[in-house]
Amino acid sequence: MRNPRPVLPWAAHRLGSLMIVACAAALAITAVVSAGGVVAQPQPGPGAPVNDSCREVTVSPPTTVLSAQRRRQLGLTHWPDTQPGVLRLADGSYRFLASQGQGEGRNVQQQVITLGSLDATAHRASTSTVAGVPTGHYQYVGVGQVYRDPATGEVLQTIHLERLLPGHRAHPYYTEIGLGRVDPTTYRTTFLGVVVQSALSDTGATRAGFTVDLGTPSLVAPGDGYLYMYFGDFSADGAGRPRATSLAAARTPVTDAITAAQAGTVTPWQKYVDGSWSSPGNGGAATDLQPGQRANWEPSAAYSPSGRTTLLVAPVSREEIRLSHTTSSGWSRQVTLWSDRGKFDAYPVIVGDGLDPAQPGRTFYVYYLQWQDSRTRDWTTAVQLRRTVTCHST
Repeated sequence: MRNPRPVLPWAAHRLGSLMIVACAAALAITAVVSAGGVVAQPQPGPGAPVNDSCREVTVSPPTTVLSAQRRRQLGLTHWPDTQPGVLRLADGSYRFLASQGQGEGRNVQQQVITLGSLDATAHRASTSTVAGVPTGHYQYVGVGQVYRDPATGEVLQTIHLERLLPGHRAHPYYTEIGLGRVDPTTYRTTFLGVVVQSALSDTGATRAGFTVDLGTPSLVAPGDGYLYMYFGDFSADGAGRPRATSLAAARTPVTDAITAAQAGTVTPWQKYVDGSWSSPGNGGAATDLQPGQRANWEPSAAYSPSGRTTLLVAPVSREEIRLSHTTSSGWSRQVTLWSDRGKFDAYPVIVGDGLDPAQPGRTFYVYYLQWQDSRTRDWTTAVQLRRTVTCHST
């Protein structure tokens, strides 16, 4: 029997001694927090200036959208094990697409699709294959967040491709980020190719016994002609020791990406480095967009047209979820949205309640998975929760 995929590699690798117990208890009432100062960093986003529309946020208490009992009834023993892609259908219902974690007899190239609503994410569930992934190379294939092109209706999906690093008893692994094309009728995903690899090579990671997990990044289209990914990258210091980057970015032209997907392939992606988009997505160096801040694990990003800002929500420990956003002068500092003492929160995803879930307004939802004990990942009691977040400019 396979063990479920390690969920937070930075528990042992990325944050190490930086992991601390959050000092705030879980929010029991609606709270307002301030985003604080701004990180003066070149802005890898839309060309038009953006305002500081999220200096303060209001956060609601959690609502259960998928109970542990309902998961078991549907046979979703380890779901969602990636951040779900969210699609709104013409009748107002929603599809949630995510991978099922590895258990006995699990196909590592399947995803689960649930039909539900914003209040209950799984009325029904079905499975679909991920076609075209090279066989015998990856021990885990995790599909997740999606982008639906408004001009063509094409749906792209990020694919987390994971392989074990040899020679280590702790089973570190190395990930690459691929793109897939989702059939909007069958929800079958076809693998198109790898587009992002870490600046830390698999050779360097193997030598150090270091897990490199780039997650399943969001696909963000802010309207400037490009499609963006935001993720925590890794590199090596002068002595060859691995180190984590809090936040990195890569992009490619939207129309080129759609045309390539229709032809069954991918375009080159470029990482942001030293003020320009000039570093190869596959293995190139990346500038840290949030230097000195906590590493973002599996961040969810989305562009808000009403706020003219890119929002980013990510865990920075097992218990704490933080928010940052773009401003006219760079990325804001991270602000704690909530800290669930004693719990284990993972896989947050930003969802808007309008016609396109990928375009949140000033008020939006954050969906996430919660294990009930921060020391373990007991899927028998895991629940999917939702909080409402509202941005305020002052």
